[in-house]
Amino acid sequence: MIVLCIIIFAVIVSFLNGLYCIKYGMWLYEVDDFSDVKPSMKRMIKDYYSYYENTEDKENFISVTISNHGGENCTVRYYYEDESKNKKEEYKLTPRQKEDFDIVNDAFFGEDTYFNNMCITENEIYFFSIRPYYIVYTLDQMYPEVPPDWFCERLSFGWYQCVEIPELYRD
Repeated sequence: MIVLCIIIFAVIVSFLNGLYCIKYGMWLYEVDDFSDVKPSMKRMIKDYYSYYENTEDKENFISVTISNHGGENCTVRYYYEDESKNKKEEYKLTPRQKEDFDIVNDAFFGEDTYFNNMCITENEIYFFSIRPYYIVYTLDQMYPEVPPDWFCERLSFGWYQCVEIPELYRD
């Protein structure tokens, strides 16, 4: 009987979570078949997390963003609390890295939506689109820090998708 109650509870929670996804418009932006794009995202994390780990001034470091908009290079930007230390570098992509960027870019779909950049912080790696939607991976596998006006849904262990809650539904 307890098992049946747990199953019913899980089904209800899943159903309600699905309603929130529809209500907040996440379906407009969410990636096409996450299981297909996840391996590319994992490789990108492996390839680019070192940019975060090798920063010069850890005490004042905020984040690093990596972007590629169809070219053969990626742009890496380092952001510090002291903005005078911010810097930008260009790196040549390997064919596999270029393919991963293309796969991730193709996965973000919707009206005028595409993958914008990857942002790395101490514990979280974000994959941003140009719309109010992103996917985040947390290194500690815990729920990510999310602004109060955003809704977040778990995709798989450590992976979440988040969408900005429309003004109409905010408290």
